[in-house]
Amino acid sequence: MVRDVYAQEARYRTKQNWLEDASGRITYFPPPVDDLRVLMKGWEAFVNDQQKQIDPLVKTVCAAFGFVYLHPFFDGNGRLHRFVIHQLLARSGLIPQDIVIPISAVIMKKIPDYLAVLTGFSKPTSALWEYVRTKADPYIKASPGINPYRYWDASQEVAFLHGIIKSAVEEEIPQEIRFLRGYDDAFHRINAEFDVPRNDISKLIRMIHSHYFELSKRRRKPYSHLPNDVLQKIETIVRESFAEKGDDETADLR
Repeated sequence: MVRDVYAQEARYRTKQNWLEDASGRITYFPPPVDDLRVLMKGWEAFVNDQQKQIDPLVKTVCAAFGFVYLHPFFDGNGRLHRFVIHQLLARSGLIPQDIVIPISAVIMKKIPDYLAVLTGFSKPTSALWEYVRTKADPYIKASPGINPYRYWDASQEVAFLHGIIKSAVEEEIPQEIRFLRGYDDAFHRINAEFDVPRNDISKLIRMIHSHYFELSKRRRKPYSHLPNDVLQKIETIVRESFAEKGDDETADLR
C-alpha cells in the first residue's frame, strides 16, 4: 500500500512519535512505545477474530480508526487506516466481491468533518500527556499509559463512516456511473465522426466536461490544428451525451 520504497516501514516504531500542525504545535501523541506492541497485538486479534458477532460497520470503524490512533509506524498510517476500511468492508460479506465503495473519494470531499472526528480523539487524549516543548524533541514528563488508546468511545467515528458510506452509495457511485455512460457515448460518437487520435478524444471529453461543456481559449491552443467548427461540434456531442445520460451538470443546458 505504501509504494514509495523510502517510506515503507519494516517494523512497528521503536521511538515515540507525535503529530504537529504547520506552526510546529504538537496536536497528537500516539501511545508510548512501551505499550505499542501490546496494543497492536490486541488490535491484530480484534481484526482477525471471526467468532465474535460484531456489527461489520462497528468492527470496521474500531479497526480502522483504532489503527490510526495507535499510529504504529512513522509514516503511512493514514493511508493504511483508509485501506483497512476498504479491506474490512470487503471481508464483511455485505458487499459483492466485484464492488468497491469509493470511501476515500467521499472522505476527500468531507475533509473538515473527517478532521473533526480525528480531533475528537486526539485533542483530549493528548491533553493527558505532560511534556515540555524544546527545540528538538519534546521532553515528556508523564504519559497516560495504555488505557486511553485501549478503551475509547467510537460513536462519533461510527456515525461519520455510516454517513460516508451512505453518500458513496447514494451519490458518488451513481454520479460516477452517469459520467462513465456519458463519456463512453461521447467517445464513440466523436471517434466515429472525426479522425482524431483516441488519446486526444479522451482529453477533449474530460476538459469539455470539467469546464461547463466549453473549451476555453487556453485549452483550445493545443488543438489549433483542428478547425473551429470541428471543436464546436465536439463540444456539442459531449454536451448532448452527458445530458442524455442524466449528468447533473448539464441540467441547466437541457
